[in-house]
Amino acid sequence: MTENEERNSESRYRQLFESAPVSLWEEDFSAVKKQLDGLRASNVEDLAYYLNERPAAERDLVSRIRVVDVNETTLRLYGADSKERFLSQVPTLFSEASYTNFRDDLLTIWEGGTHFSKEATHLTLNGTPLQVQVAWSVVAGYERGYEQVLVSVVDVGCFLSAGFVPAGRLREREAQYRQLYETMSQGVIYQEADGRISSLNPAAERILGISTDHVLGGSSHDPRWRMIREDGSEVPGPDHPAMVALESGEPVGPVVRGVFRPDLERYVWLKITAIPLFHPGANQAYQVYATFEDITAARAAGQERETAAKRAVAQRQALSELALNATVIDGSLLHNLQHITESVSMTLGVARASIWELTSNGEILECLDLYTAAEARHTQREDSDPIFVAEHPHYFEAMRERSQVFAHDGLNDPRTAELAESYLKPRNISSLLDSAIVVDGRIVGVMSCEHIGPQRSWAPDEEAFVSTVASLVAQLFENMEKQEAEEALRRQLEDKELLLRETHHRIKNNLSSICSLLSLQAQDSKHPQTVTALEDAAGRVGSMSRLYERMLLSDVAGEIPVHDYLHDLVTSVVEWYDPKPTEALDCRWCRCSPLSCKPSSIYSPFTALKLHFPFRCDWGQPGAPLASREPAGGSRRESR
Repeated sequence: MTENEERNSESRYRQLFESAPVSLWEEDFSAVKKQLDGLRASNVEDLAYYLNERPAAERDLVSRIRVVDVNETTLRLYGADSKERFLSQVPTLFSEASYTNFRDDLLTIWEGGTHFSKEATHLTLNGTPLQVQVAWSVVAGYERGYEQVLVSVVDVGCFLSAGFVPAGRLREREAQYRQLYETMSQGVIYQEADGRISSLNPAAERILGISTDHVLGGSSHDPRWRMIREDGSEVPGPDHPAMVALESGEPVGPVVRGVFRPDLERYVWLKITAIPLFHPGANQAYQVYATFEDITAARAAGQERETAAKRAVAQRQALSELALNATVIDGSLLHNLQHITESVSMTLGVARASIWELTSNGEILECLDLYTAAEARHTQREDSDPIFVAEHPHYFEAMRERSQVFAHDGLNDPRTAELAESYLKPRNISSLLDSAIVVDGRIVGVMSCEHIGPQRSWAPDEEAFVSTVASLVAQLFENMEKQEAEEALRRQLEDKELLLRETHHRIKNNLSSICSLLSLQAQDSKHPQTVTALEDAAGRVGSMSRLYERMLLSDVAGEIPVHDYLHDLVTSVVEWYDPKPTEALDCRWCRCSPLSCKPSSIYSPFTALKLHFPFRCDWGQPGAPLASREPAGGSRRESR
């Protein structure tokens, strides 16, 4: 195509665009497409669910649509005097219901569609509602990025009332709308200007649990609706969304309201949008229709996520407090267990929390502490009945296999049914959350949480919390076992030390007795050689006695202070022969092993005293002489 042909083609396109009898818009969806691609890349799989949870995200996506150009018919339809004014006020053309209707557009783009058509409610620049048929199509060549999209808008009310559609076509259109009305998943209720309900579709009957015959001719003032807000406050008839839309002439919603279903005996939650309808040129709505969808399940799921988040915070705080609390770490076992059961009961909101210990070689389960929330009371094993392992094989088999028993229906669960008659029913316990306390690979007890009343479904985070607490209790049990083992070892050491001291005491006494008997025998003997032998033996036994005494008093096993030992030994020997020595003894020695001390060798040098050679011993200097004192005869000798 030549340059002139391209210019002529562009001119013809522009002329057709400007003179078309229907409203035409040129729009750019590329920013929306880019944002949706980003959501898909961030692992969003269900766009509808994502938008239900984030209404602000849906409005943000719609705001990214950019209107590039509109034709003259568009300006006339919306009451704009110029394109500049119209383009600057495009956001004001859409009611809240219009934004809600964009959901299907976004889903079409999400799925890669390039064509879409829908009915919508727009507003003129002066606020008059327009019931329009909107259709858009991606211009060829722009399917990848949605940069150029052609949109047509048809005023349905004006189009039909002006008679532009043949009667057969009108009937065909009416049949199409009737089919849509009958098969759509959203509920629809039409109410007249006086509030009377004139029509509702099958989806409305299904969602509300009522039949057409029961509500036709009724109104929002019917007390059977029992409509409430999200905070639980009552919504009177005049404040129902449809009545507010009739009175104000403005669309209402989407708003969330609860409506009571008698057949279910509970409330269902609805997202409601009410749209007033006007005759051409009229200011007063002649009818209003309300569309709604059941969001009970989605709302419950959202509340469950919120509740789970709150539970997670409470569980983290409880675990941190239990792990770091000084009393739990250093306090007595009973005090620790009472603190734990009370904390678990408050965190999980259970009526009873208890810790049990396996005793009698694993044959009996006894309660160490049970906290009852209603009475704020702790009970120990003295006031609780034991559970015999042999009588409940399925429960303990499950505990050994998986270290946990989480029973929603405690009375009928195969693992806990054995406990029903003897334990569960008498205490009105319906659900159990139990975890084994394991130390060194063996089960030593059970952490139990018991729910009273209607059955309770345990959440995975609650199961993990109890298992973690059971691990903390296991650590306490292990610490207790170590403390008991250390205490037993300490007592054994004390007993052996006492025995050793008693043995030393008896040896010392026996040696002293032997020494005394030898001395007495020496005094009574008349033979000098016998006296000498007996005195020498008594001295050797005395040195051994002092050695044993020093061994007993020594602070370090295998060592004795030689200085003290020799000082005592030398002093005793000197005093044996000279009760009043005139010279001080100086025995400054290092420490040595008792096995290296030979009392007989140490005692031998002092036999010189028997010859009446008093001497001064200075062991402080190696090789120092033994200097004798003058004997009775006046002579003096030296001995080394």
